[in-house]
Amino acid sequence: ALLTTPNGKMHVVSESMHIGTRRGLIKRIAPGIISVEEKVVNLLGQEESIETNIEIENKDKGTL
Repeated sequence: ALLTTPNGKMHVVSESMHIGTRRGLIKRIAPGIISVEEKVVNLLGQEESIETNIEIENKDKGTL
């Protein structure tokens, strides 16, 4: 997938790549959505996995 950041930089990403400040792992890329798994530490100091779905929008055609 080709992503554009808010500051205008473009990045080519694929499944199994790490992205973001928390080094989230791209688990799945599907039309209109990227699924990212992040490892975070909870209040008890335990590591947890959080999965986030990011909607992708094609500026020319709306959501992919």
